[in-house]
Amino acid sequence: MAGKKVPPAPRPPSRRGLTAEERSLWQQVTQQVARLRPEPPAPAKPAEAPKPVDPAPPAASIGGPRLAPVKPAEPVPPKSKGPPPVRLGRLDNIDRATARRFSKGEREIDGVLDLHGMTQAAAHNRLVDFLLGAWAQGWRCVLVITGKGMEKPDHRPWPEPEQRGILRRALPQWINEPPLKGKILALTHARPHHGGMGAFYVLIRRDREDKRG
Repeated sequence: MAGKKVPPAPRPPSRRGLTAEERSLWQQVTQQVARLRPEPPAPAKPAEAPKPVDPAPPAASIGGPRLAPVKPAEPVPPKSKGPPPVRLGRLDNIDRATARRFSKGEREIDGVLDLHGMTQAAAHNRLVDFLLGAWAQGWRCVLVITGKGMEKPDHRPWPEPEQRGILRRALPQWINEPPLKGKILALTHARPHHGGMGAFYVLIRRDREDKRG
């Protein structure tokens, strides 16, 4: 028995492209149709951090530029009190026994300096060298001869004004100036047998007395 013939499968209809007129008509129709579901909104962008705001410049003060605050002054350390100035004939800064022997010329004289015939500048330099050397060697009492100076005016053709008592008057000042300041303890006129008013006893300060002030 011959089998039945199976009919061939139907061929799918061939698709025909839209003509230009049909495509134009379709676009007009789609533009008039409203969407049933609106498109979801676009996700929101993350908020940006606020930018730092620069501080406003300080307002200008009236009456000129603003001054920096004044720092309190630091306390000034008190200056060390040095020895008092030496006064001619004043001996109250030494003990009575020493003052009596010193003023009467009874102390042993360790050295003698004679400034006769020197100018004021030369005498000053010589006095400084002599007394500094005496202080360094530990001498205690020295004799400095200046001369009394001429009491009457000098009528010679070439007067010598340096010898009119200038050295005698300047010596008390010199011993109170650097570098002799603080090295001398007492000063007084010498006794007549040592030159009287034209000479001086000079009591030199010891090193330990100099530190004590």
